[in-house]
Amino acid sequence: MTVTEPEIDGVPVLHAAAAGPVRAGLVFRAGQADETPAVAGVTHLIEHLVLRRAGGTCGGVSPVVTTFAAEGTAAEVIAHLERVCAALAADPAPHLDAARTELAAEAAQRTPTIFESLAVVRHGARHHGLAGLPEWGLPALTAADVRRWIATYFTRENAVLWTTGEVAGLRLPLPSGVRRPVPDAAAVPDRFGAFRPPPYDVIVRDELQPAGIVTEVYAGVLERVVFAAGTGAAGSGAAGARVGAYRVKAHHRPRGDGLASVTVLAEIFSGDPGPVAGDFLDALAALRAQPVPNEHVAAARQELDRALIAPDAAATRLPRRAFGLLTGVPEPSVEEARDRLRAVTAGQVGELVAASRGPELLLTSWNGLIGPAPAGPEPVAGRRFRSLESRRAALTMDRTGITRSWPDTRPVTVSFASTAVLLKWPDGGRRLIGADARHVDVEPTLHETTADVIPAVDAAVPADRHVPLPPRAPDAIPVPRPRGKHPIRYGGAGALFLGLVAWVLAWAALMLAITPGASSAPVTLFGVFLIAWIWGGFRLRQVRNTTVAHRRLTRARKAARREAVARGAVARPVPAASPSRS
Repeated sequence: MTVTEPEIDGVPVLHAAAAGPVRAGLVFRAGQADETPAVAGVTHLIEHLVLRRAGGTCGGVSPVVTTFAAEGTAAEVIAHLERVCAALAADPAPHLDAARTELAAEAAQRTPTIFESLAVVRHGARHHGLAGLPEWGLPALTAADVRRWIATYFTRENAVLWTTGEVAGLRLPLPSGVRRPVPDAAAVPDRFGAFRPPPYDVIVRDELQPAGIVTEVYAGVLERVVFAAGTGAAGSGAAGARVGAYRVKAHHRPRGDGLASVTVLAEIFSGDPGPVAGDFLDALAALRAQPVPNEHVAAARQELDRALIAPDAAATRLPRRAFGLLTGVPEPSVEEARDRLRAVTAGQVGELVAASRGPELLLTSWNGLIGPAPAGPEPVAGRRFRSLESRRAALTMDRTGITRSWPDTRPVTVSFASTAVLLKWPDGGRRLIGADARHVDVEPTLHETTADVIPAVDAAVPADRHVPLPPRAPDAIPVPRPRGKHPIRYGGAGALFLGLVAWVLAWAALMLAITPGASSAPVTLFGVFLIAWIWGGFRLRQVRNTTVAHRRLTRARKAARREAVARGAVARPVPAASPSRS
């Protein structure tokens, strides 16, 4: 049985006996959802700093909690947890750069999971959505920033310890503070963020429901209904159906605010995804149109009960109990959970089928959001700056925001007032990221911007949302390339020579046409003049495009080199992939 023991230095302790080595976890109510885009990554940075000093690799950062875990003998566990507390109190400055380098290496090797991508779609560039976005704040975070975050979130009042063995003599000398509430995780009501598809075909449905045992049964029912629709048999797991290999899985993930994300997805590893998607949608529609099958409810209850009657059930539920204690949504004991599970009925599950507590997301990796997708902010009308890549692409900016237009795609607009973060490179590149996680890049090397554009953007976005980034390597600065419909054409010495020859020919034809008696076919010569003049102008414009692009790229690369020399380090590109959350 799990019991709450007397506190250790003000930290509540959850204990459950279990066979094998002693396991323990020091859990803090601190996570990515507490951050802002400008300091994104500070919690993950603190985790790495602590593990570098304390040793070991058992740590993790989630949207709501941060955990430092240990396993071994009682003496080893006690020593590790005391080293964790000592590391939190130590000066972070000596290891700050090394930890930043580790996180950059992790980020370069990792892509977002499907759940992180869903968080961005639902929440945008705020709160839980930051779990699926890059850790933009890492390059600019200082030792003072880290100490301030530790003093706010890594305190005894904001921590819980769970353990499966006796830890007599353990001391947890953490600073005093207050219990931090779970941040408001309400979904963005009027628009969704951008979806980053995984590297395989998947169809997924995500909704919000009240956290609890009924919702866990509901997730199991969803899994079985969708699986049965594709195979014609009740059950769950993987299948080799008529359309190829795929897997159906449902997840129940509490958020700490009384709600839980219920996600059911079909991962398609081979074959045509179309039939799987059709069966998926048909199963969801049938579940809403008909009573919930009792056999699916019974099977879901039985699967959950098997986990509750396992010999080490109390010990394996300790992290859940710690999460509930920190977030103010207590988890029941094993006995209470079994009693509640036996009381779940098909009618209760049916009530959850009928309504969701937030906008329902239905996506596929090949079509994106299914259903009406909000258009986002309206394009602004103001100064227009031509793209150096496509004649139909441009940036448009006024006092309220900036819009990027591209052929055959919906324009993307980010207003200055609602900008979540402004990323700034020394070479003049800027990226404005809106609250919905959509972004607009302002690259002097890709658009014919004037000298006042970048200072105007910097001045329009509130200063607390600016994030200066390290210099990009010269070859990482974007180069204009002809692509898409109606691309910009470029030319070198050959285009210059042909353009000048054409204009000489045009001038000669014009002189012959207007000189009395010089020619008997002035109309023909006028035609030659027009054709040669237009064609020559076209070739010379290609040379002009090349000159403009080269001048802007050279200027940006020189700025990047100057910044790298000033910093005394070789510039390197900032990884664009989502960071690891180890």
